[in-house]
Amino acid sequence: MDVAAQATDHLILLFQILYVVTALGTMVVIISENRNPLKTISWVLILLLLPLVGLIIYYFFGEDNRKQRLISHKMYKKLNRRSIGRRELLETLNPPVEYKGLVNLLNRLKGTPLYGGSSVTFYSSGPDKFEALFEELEKAEKHIHIQYYIFLDDEIGCKTRDILLRKAADGVEVRLIYDDVGSWKAKRSFFKNMQAGGVEVQPFLKVAFKFLTSRVNYRNHRKIVVIDGKVGFVGGMNVADRYINGVGSGIWRDSHVKIEGKAVAGLQT
Repeated sequence: MDVAAQATDHLILLFQILYVVTALGTMVVIISENRNPLKTISWVLILLLLPLVGLIIYYFFGEDNRKQRLISHKMYKKLNRRSIGRRELLETLNPPVEYKGLVNLLNRLKGTPLYGGSSVTFYSSGPDKFEALFEELEKAEKHIHIQYYIFLDDEIGCKTRDILLRKAADGVEVRLIYDDVGSWKAKRSFFKNMQAGGVEVQPFLKVAFKFLTSRVNYRNHRKIVVIDGKVGFVGGMNVADRYINGVGSGIWRDSHVKIEGKAVAGLQT
């Protein structure tokens, strides 16, 4: 056997050893996490029956980050107290009979706050939503808080950016959170330019290659805009041209709402 063949055999053996050690270590981690037994067995079988591929699948989608506290209970309570003044008791709201079951359900789910006296405008087309959004952004006097899963550097994204930069230059506090995976197609310079122009910009759970395994499957799909704590937008539309021009298969259909009144405090929180 020549030297080259021996070296190849040694590399293969080394790879096999490393894989076995890594796979066994991963199994120990899975078992120690005290998951649902069915899920534990499923992941162990995947690692055993799909060499290398199973390990990659687990590193992308299997790690359990639910116990990682990204915000302290103390801070959450502090944030939550800011909106308590606008909440109302179920008895005082007196919702229509057909909605009482839904209201009771929401009220029991972790104390979901109830707000009354708000007006809601519904949008089912991108052009209408963005026209209303831009109009309200231009009116901002104190602050603009924005959070989107997808925020692209296409035409509609650049129009949004230009308004934010202009308002920041006028002294309005502008804060933007974008999802680092959802907004992958946007150039990093797009957000850096906003930051340089006075907009406070942060990615949600930033993904670098070395951290990819634990964060790629935990994303933030919220689409929220709050302007001066008085007007809010929430729904399914992100910031991208597809919501204006559609896609190859047709016009993009999604829903969005504008909220004015006490309920904006919920979005602010």
